[in-house]
Amino acid sequence: MRQRRQTPGEDYTYTLEILIVVDPAVFSWFTSQSRPGTERDMTEEATNKTLRHYRRVFRGIKTRFVTSTVLSLNLVLVDIIIPENLSFPSPIPFMPSPRSLITAPEVLDTFRNWVNKTELPNHDHALLFTGYNLTYGGSPSSTGLSYPDSVCTELAMSVVEESYDERTPLYAAQELGRSLGSRLDMDGNFCRATNLNIMTTKFVFNSPKVPNLWKFSRCSLAYIQDFLQKLDSDGSDCLRKHTTISSPVNVPPTPEVDAQCRTAFGLDSFLCRAVTGTDYSALCGGMECYLPATGACASVLPLDGTVCGNFSICNEGTCVFSNEGQNVPDECPFGDQPVLPGSVGCGDRVYGRPYDCYLPSLNAACCASCGEIKTDITGCEYGDRTDRCQYSKCPSYNNFTRENLCCLTCINGTSLIKTTTAVVPTPSTSPLLPTTESTPEPISTSASILSTARRTEATASTASTVSGKPSESTPSGSSQETAIPVTSFEPTSRVPVTSSAATSPSPTTEFLSSTKRTSSQRTAETTTTIAKTTDLSYTTNTATSTTTATTEKTTYMSSAISDSTYSESASLWTTSDVISTQVTTSSSSDEDSSCGGGSSEQSSEKEKTKEWKKKQKKLEKERKKYEKRMKDLKKKYDKMMKKLRKLLGIDFSTLL
Repeated sequence: MRQRRQTPGEDYTYTLEILIVVDPAVFSWFTSQSRPGTERDMTEEATNKTLRHYRRVFRGIKTRFVTSTVLSLNLVLVDIIIPENLSFPSPIPFMPSPRSLITAPEVLDTFRNWVNKTELPNHDHALLFTGYNLTYGGSPSSTGLSYPDSVCTELAMSVVEESYDERTPLYAAQELGRSLGSRLDMDGNFCRATNLNIMTTKFVFNSPKVPNLWKFSRCSLAYIQDFLQKLDSDGSDCLRKHTTISSPVNVPPTPEVDAQCRTAFGLDSFLCRAVTGTDYSALCGGMECYLPATGACASVLPLDGTVCGNFSICNEGTCVFSNEGQNVPDECPFGDQPVLPGSVGCGDRVYGRPYDCYLPSLNAACCASCGEIKTDITGCEYGDRTDRCQYSKCPSYNNFTRENLCCLTCINGTSLIKTTTAVVPTPSTSPLLPTTESTPEPISTSASILSTARRTEATASTASTVSGKPSESTPSGSSQETAIPVTSFEPTSRVPVTSSAATSPSPTTEFLSSTKRTSSQRTAETTTTIAKTTDLSYTTNTATSTTTATTEKTTYMSSAISDSTYSESASLWTTSDVISTQVTTSSSSDEDSSCGGGSSEQSSEKEKTKEWKKKQKKLEKERKKYEKRMKDLKKKYDKMMKKLRKLLGIDFSTLL
């Protein structure tokens, strides 16, 4: 539907009327993102999505022109057209890209012929957005093409490759600038392309100069000013004379980040929170979206108005405070990632393995779920770092194990690790349960140590350990096991832990449990039993280094799918493993078998640490080599520019 033109405001000398045309490839993409239904319903939904998208695109184009007070140029949207009879030469399939290749000159010529023989609303410039991969001169990296100096002529049109993010209005503004007489930076001028102004030939994500993508360089402004003045001197008033009025463009709200990723890469995409980390203020210079086809992440430029923190939004490439923002946590503004690799939700992952929240990558991806279980204990925010902790063995652990690996269990006998299904033990491995009126359901000792447990009655052997005597261990050849009955308790409650000796009782000590629970955890609270055994069959996880940085070249969060923070530590170190601490035990072999300590594991850890350090040195060497290369290139560039200035005998510093 045609819209009437808007009368230019008094502050603007010129008004440029824009007609937006969307090719079938773009409309087909939005149709694929519509909900299943009848063809009519899907077409209607795709049409609405397309119109909303290009209203935002026009806002981005207009912002880049009207913010310059030098030009005094206003932009008006005439209409958004989705034609059905616009076709192009046969595109060339380009693998692995989902987009087919098509040459930009052919598209522009086809579009010109279509405009000339189609009845369209009056306009000053026609912008075609295509979903094909434009090529120019054999290169598939072309972003658009236009006829230079063509405004107010029959060739006032251009084609722009759609990128479905904030780069689209950037590329459109670039082609529109060429139609207004501007040239690219460093194309016959000395305005550096590395400054990342609108007419740049370079594009870099997350650069400090990203805000310049909303500004024209001095050279571009001078070109456009000269062109507008030439129109006036030639007597052309096409940008001055307007007799019709159009209503203002109703720009829809900016979609949230996951929706922007889905628009760019499909319905299965989302923000790669593990790559973004916890500093969302840097999001405005480029954000990473998950690629379902490859399992990696790719960069997009977020739209203006994207939330980047508490009451903060992206504005021209910078995260700024705004009343239009939302009241969200700075470190978790978007909640949990919709899904983790392996089709696992954050709730299930954190519920079963809370110690994975110590992984920076998973903590960033599941920031909301990790925040729910976070305790107030410094250094033990997410409880134990392994599922092999036993409260009864805490006195025999060394300081590192007690204060790090089993920090929560050894502080107050609790754990954040949950399970919903108890495994019935076999007769050969079943623990000996205490005789009570109501016998708790037995738990298999081959399974991981269960959670939410505290000791209510200490045995005589444990009491001797508390009093400073070594604890007794059952011989490794014996099949008998002793069990300690424990009871689940409400989180954030004071739990009395009584240590009773054989001769005289010791005073009662209270510990504050700062454990938090989710709604799914409330249904899993049950009375459990922790078995004390000397023949535990622990499954050793694959030892890998903790990787926090995920790049586009590697599978997203591949290192955090099955490995926990201390998955490489297959054993819990006891005091017998520390040479400086002399503790007499009944049998060192018993201690190793019950807690998994041994020199072989320690030597394995040293080898892995050595391997990790070796890789770090190699990366550092490559980084220094790259920096040296960049410095050499800069020196060559400066030397070349110096020779050029000397040869021409002109001072170009005023133009830079």
